[in-house]
Amino acid sequence: MKRFFLEKVKNSHIIIAAVLTVVMLGVMDIYSLPAIAKAAGGIPAFDLQTFGYSQQTAEQFLQALSDSGRALFLHFQLPLDFAFAFVYTFLFLALFIRLHPKGYKLSFLALILFCLDIAENTLSVLFLKLNTIPPVLFKIGSAVTLTKNLFTLICALIIIVFLILRLINRKKNK
Repeated sequence: MKRFFLEKVKNSHIIIAAVLTVVMLGVMDIYSLPAIAKAAGGIPAFDLQTFGYSQQTAEQFLQALSDSGRALFLHFQLPLDFAFAFVYTFLFLALFIRLHPKGYKLSFLALILFCLDIAENTLSVLFLKLNTIPPVLFKIGSAVTLTKNLFTLICALIIIVFLILRLINRKKNK
């Protein structure tokens, strides 16, 4: 993987991935997620619950969510969110590996984040499609959301540290 990102991935690929990440995030934050929350009487979707969610909150969201909100979630938001996971994972892997000589050793963090996001989205699909949801699934979903958010923060902080280190090294070399 290190070799692929160092030899095959160009700066233009990273820029495109960064732009796509920002655009996809913007569409979700400005359009689909607010529309879904509005369709659920103001209750935010599962993956917007930074510290996880209770079974009661999840059930309130599912009960309040209108048919059009459910359709938007299932047929627009979640497909976009699945694609988003691939794009930002590519971006994070590229930045880890390209910004720091030892960054490839931390690439597993971005892959764990990817798996958590896919699991979270898959659970959201199940929640939206099942009539009866076992309580254990809510607990798993909440734990996945919390853990995904933690890994997102960790990955973002690593990238920031790598960027700062790179800037410091550039100043030293001038």
